[in-house]
Amino acid sequence: MERILNYSYRGLLKSCNYSCSYCPFSKRSSDASVLQADREALMRFCCYISKLEASPHSLQILLLPYGEGMLHPHYTEALSYLSSLPSVRRVSCQTNLSWNIDQVANAVLQSGGRLSHISFWCSFHPQCTSPTDFLYQCNRLDHYGIRYCVGMVARPGSESLAREIRNALSGHTYFWLNRMDGLQRPYTPAEIACFSELDPFFPLELNSHLSDLSTCQGGKTALFVQADGRTALCPIAGKFSGNIYHRSISTSSLSCKAKHCHCYLAYSNRTEIGLKTFFGQGAFLRIPERIGIKNLFLDIDGTLTGPNGNLLPGIEKTLSLLAGSVNLYFATALPYSYVQRKYRKLFPLFTGGIFAGGAHIRFFRSFPEHYFYLSPTSVREIRLLLSEYSCSPSTIRRYNTPEGTYRITIKSKYADTLFHRLSSIKDILIFQEKGLVTIISKATDKGKALAYLLRLTKSSRDSAAAIGNDISDIPMFKEVKYPLSVPHSAEPVQHSALCSMPVTLLPVFFGM
Repeated sequence: MERILNYSYRGLLKSCNYSCSYCPFSKRSSDASVLQADREALMRFCCYISKLEASPHSLQILLLPYGEGMLHPHYTEALSYLSSLPSVRRVSCQTNLSWNIDQVANAVLQSGGRLSHISFWCSFHPQCTSPTDFLYQCNRLDHYGIRYCVGMVARPGSESLAREIRNALSGHTYFWLNRMDGLQRPYTPAEIACFSELDPFFPLELNSHLSDLSTCQGGKTALFVQADGRTALCPIAGKFSGNIYHRSISTSSLSCKAKHCHCYLAYSNRTEIGLKTFFGQGAFLRIPERIGIKNLFLDIDGTLTGPNGNLLPGIEKTLSLLAGSVNLYFATALPYSYVQRKYRKLFPLFTGGIFAGGAHIRFFRSFPEHYFYLSPTSVREIRLLLSEYSCSPSTIRRYNTPEGTYRITIKSKYADTLFHRLSSIKDILIFQEKGLVTIISKATDKGKALAYLLRLTKSSRDSAAAIGNDISDIPMFKEVKYPLSVPHSAEPVQHSALCSMPVTLLPVFFGM
């Protein structure tokens, strides 16, 4: 049994101070005898955890009371005791956050517990509390440095409320959305898009994860425990076998009656879903252990900006959170001069950038800038071809240094024809969008420039993430460990990325 690292526990409590219409436990109360029995069972479980032969900081415990446990002192007592154990990495509890946080935090500290080893899985219930009151409680957790996640049911019609909660939370806090049980119709594409922007892993809630013990960590690294010690693969497995208080019984006898892993507590145990890529060990507690990357590459148009070309709301705050621990680099098709002029206020947060689609690399505080030049032969061929079309000099722009030309743009109503004709010239890379043809050397693109930058700074691909929305971003996705697309990206871009998420959510998963 000592090989288990993640224990979820559910006691005898089945009562709550809230009266949510969708919850059966709001209609029950627990008398003194039930609370005493629940306390005794919880303390017995804590004693069991303390005696496990586990290495330091290896165990994670999640308390899953039916109802609200934090209203009762023995849950604070359990959190204090478990968080003080050298073997415990983190202990967490599901809660509606309706209790006195200052009182609990002080009680933990006075009893020798460690707030840094405690977290909470917090559910917002709009039927029973207001956003203002709930967010105040979240701020109190922030005050004490207690990690937590926040979520709510993705009820159609609640999109604006969900966005309000997400936007008001700390930039480091994960906001999740659960599928609504009993919805009499499928979610609309617009609802899915909205909820997925707020929680990039909401699509997992909509998938039908057929039960598969070959990919389940239940009984291997994770175990669900009832008050009397009986064990199951997870809370919905429906089959109990073995008992932690009877060590002669092995977890190899555990089985599963569930046909689908239809809730997070079940599918987070599945190895093929890939939640650990972004959550690390925090997947069990639904709280990301942020990925300590060194370099982050960000496209601008359509990634940092909206359709109007202006920076998205909250971008400066987001980048400020990241810049404290990550080197930020622009990775854009735009020329440096334009980016400097339009987005100058972001420059203090950035280490440098890849400009002109990869033709120009510039560092702001170290290393000389680097250019990938068009060959003189290519420049001559381009000039001759443009003369055939009598392109006005005012529609052609050459980006030069004393060493050569690294970018040419042509604005023309014949852009499609020009694109086709230019394709016959060797050693050039051509882009065409909205009547503008852009030409750079075939020796570069965003991916090649990114790889060059990493080599120059002696950084590995494992230290890097990139986020974008366009086909031109795919080459740089291939050069980093964490390629990300933003919502509404082109389909090939989404398929090339590990996950789709807005830039504003990056601090939840990346940075120290």
